[in-house]
Amino acid sequence: MIVIRHTQGNDELARVYVGELGDKSLIEFVESVQPPHPLEEKWVLIVSTLKGCPVGCAMCDAGGHFRGRLTAGEILEQIDLMIRRRFPTAASPCASLKSSSRAWAIRLQRRGAGSAAPPAGALRRPRLMPSISTIAPAGRERFFEELLEVKRQHYSDGRFQLQFSLHTSDEQARRRLIPARTWSFARWPTTAGCFSSAATGKSP
Repeated sequence: MIVIRHTQGNDELARVYVGELGDKSLIEFVESVQPPHPLEEKWVLIVSTLKGCPVGCAMCDAGGHFRGRLTAGEILEQIDLMIRRRFPTAASPCASLKSSSRAWAIRLQRRGAGSAAPPAGALRRPRLMPSISTIAPAGRERFFEELLEVKRQHYSDGRFQLQFSLHTSDEQARRRLIPARTWSFARWPTTAGCFSSAATGKSP
């Protein structure tokens, strides 16, 4: 069970939550809208998938305190908490979205270590667009293969985003910013092309 310890923000723009897990680890999750579009048109939920991060990127304060992965239940509970706050009378939090937002997205953050794929079956909802951010760590090919299969099975209509945390096009500068082994720049277009083709059935 996640206990919300702090929340701050503006419901007309963005709100951040600090939650405490059963093992006393603290995580953050965020909801945001995009003015002038109301929540009914676009609502973005950003959830944590790791307790801290093992990478330690120079621009991020999440590194250095890695305590493991969140369970699928802990990831989904972040989503439910934000939905219940907006739709407190809903018997089933996710079901309330069928008559609310025409488009909403869930971003899975803190994926630097290439942790397990998100619980795609549980996240299948009308108008849902998962958005996954990664530094593309070396040696995690199986993760991306499994992720591609999840996309093909559940999000073949193109409602899926894969974001690479690039930060700079200078390889040496990127090594200083991201102190971990990652794919080379030459490999990224091929991977992006595979995900694009899985959505359209055509080569990018």
